[in-house]
Amino acid sequence: MKVGVTLFAQNYTDWDRYQAAAFDRKPLLSDTIAYEEEMAIGDLVEPLGYDSLWTVEHHFTPYTMVPDPVQLLTYFAGRTQRIDMGTMVIVLPWHDPVQTAEKVSMLDNMLRGRKLTLGFGRGAGRVEFDGLRIPMGESRERFLEALAVVRAALSNERFSFEGKHYQVPETSVRPQPRSPDLTERMYCAWGTPSSMPMAAGSGLGALFIPQKSWANMPKTWSGSTKSAARTAGRR
Repeated sequence: MKVGVTLFAQNYTDWDRYQAAAFDRKPLLSDTIAYEEEMAIGDLVEPLGYDSLWTVEHHFTPYTMVPDPVQLLTYFAGRTQRIDMGTMVIVLPWHDPVQTAEKVSMLDNMLRGRKLTLGFGRGAGRVEFDGLRIPMGESRERFLEALAVVRAALSNERFSFEGKHYQVPETSVRPQPRSPDLTERMYCAWGTPSSMPMAAGSGLGALFIPQKSWANMPKTWSGSTKSAARTAGRR
């Protein structure tokens, strides 16, 4: 068994002020102090013997303050020697997929042979879609197109793509990835019933991020995995 640690960078103390839009008041705990505490925890992951470090992506609220998971992992790649890294998740519709592939490839090279696991998601927070000026109703289409671009970019020296939302002329991602099997370590957050068939149909592994009690999860998985199996069977 391998055990990892996830960094969330939450500012727990600031929810009441944020939800009340009382921005004329100072927060009980500044984001800077919250971040310093989280970074200190991150520095303990390797010396305490854990196997990997993971992080998430969220925007605009105190819920988690990690708008760029690859940037945070790159920082810790330079401060560690042994542990693997993972994203849980990069929300593909919120990013240019070519730049996502570039950042991933850079991190893969900086890890110098350590394993990078890529968890992707399509996003669920309207405040985040609105703030990033991405129509939430396009999340599924954008996810599937962005995934195709990222896969092509990380598995071919030259690639191109023509889709509804993304058009990429023939180009290359540099540096090229260090790990030849990087695209085989791609997963999708199976957090909602509608995401499971999409993930299965895309050939992505299951990444479970519990959003409800464990007692209720089997019922959700049961119905969704049947739909996912049908979707995968049509591929």
